[in-house]
Amino acid sequence: MLCKRLANVDSFEEIIEISKKGDLSKIDIRICDRTDEKIDTLPYDLTLSNFGNLAEDATDADIVLGLLHMVFEIIGMMAIFATKNDTIKEAILIGNIVTIPNVKKMLKQIEDLHNITFIIPKSAQFAVVIGAIESLEN
Repeated sequence: MLCKRLANVDSFEEIIEISKKGDLSKIDIRICDRTDEKIDTLPYDLTLSNFGNLAEDATDADIVLGLLHMVFEIIGMMAIFATKNDTIKEAILIGNIVTIPNVKKMLKQIEDLHNITFIIPKSAQFAVVIGAIESLEN
């Protein structure tokens, strides 16, 4: 619904297609936007502020990519919080969201910074259905 309101796209397929043409530099503020200095412990393109750099010439594709990037950062951070006081440092991702191109790439920075591994099982988009069928069979 948010993609429909902000970028006039509403199908999952449209969201995926338009996001491929987006440019995050027109949406987010990153470390590289604020300093030329390298910080040894932080990636140069680490997000400082989602939508903090919304450019006048930002396209619908840029906005959709920014939304997807923000969603994946939130998912990643929720996984960090969930595993913070646990020895388990893996999070399994399921649902249609894992079919979005570059999902692993978008989460890689969080993996590296927070020592967590995101796992996308085979047929992850069907995990709920597979689980429901298996529970009926047992």
